[in-house]
Amino acid sequence: MIGTRAISLEHGLTHDYLAEPSLNRAVLKAGKEIIVLADHTKFGRAATVLLAPLEQVHTIVTDGQTIG
Repeated sequence: MIGTRAISLEHGLTHDYLAEPSLNRAVLKAGKEIIVLADHTKFGRAATVLLAPLEQVHTIVTDGQTIG
């Protein structure tokens, strides 16, 4: 399991903490299936460091709320 700060269609999964991205990318690459669990506040935003493009994500689970 890893954390992501933001999720966007254009930028994918991104994070601000510069010390973790290489480890997080290795975890994502090693996994057979990427499932993202994130609340609505993570969507439509981008942080500074790319973790993975959305094309690598298999499933997204979120709450039903919208940003408003």
